[in-house]
Amino acid sequence: MDAQRALLDSLMGFNRDGDRPEEDVTDFRHPRVCKRWLCGLCPRELFQNTRLDSGACTLLHLPELRVAYEKENKRDFGYERDLTHELSRMLAEVEKKIAKGQKRLDEDTGDGEARNQVLQLTHEIQESVKQAEKKTEDGQVDESLELLKQEKVGGNGGREKRETREGSEGVTSEEIETSVLAQIY
Repeated sequence: MDAQRALLDSLMGFNRDGDRPEEDVTDFRHPRVCKRWLCGLCPRELFQNTRLDSGACTLLHLPELRVAYEKENKRDFGYERDLTHELSRMLAEVEKKIAKGQKRLDEDTGDGEARNQVLQLTHEIQESVKQAEKKTEDGQVDESLELLKQEKVGGNGGREKRETREGSEGVTSEEIETSVLAQIY
């Protein structure tokens, strides 16, 4: 109900029913008139439904008052200066948020080499498991177990390689061996 009343007030003025003549706003200098909107841009309308949304503007946006303001453009009321100051403040706030987000992103992606190493090791584990499963399906159980043992002991890095896998993906060679054996039997 209040939203509808506010909409009617903004479109038709506070004295739309003629019962409140003291509420009638006819001068653009009135305190209830949005001075930024008179300049052509109300920041509260600009950022609606965004993270920067600061709520609906509670001041009046009356087109006839904008026309009156534009006719009086010879005088400097300081409204443009206020709008510029507010927009500069908002821009600085957004730039801080962007810098903070960029810093967080840089920190998150700083371990790119470690992440690539984890992905490579995960891929190697998956390939070993596929080969072991294929050998098991072909009836070569002993060779399958030997392949898993080689992976367990490790071709290059052995224990260190297994620890990296355990810490990164939570999958150990023992678990792989157990799962392959479980599929066999």
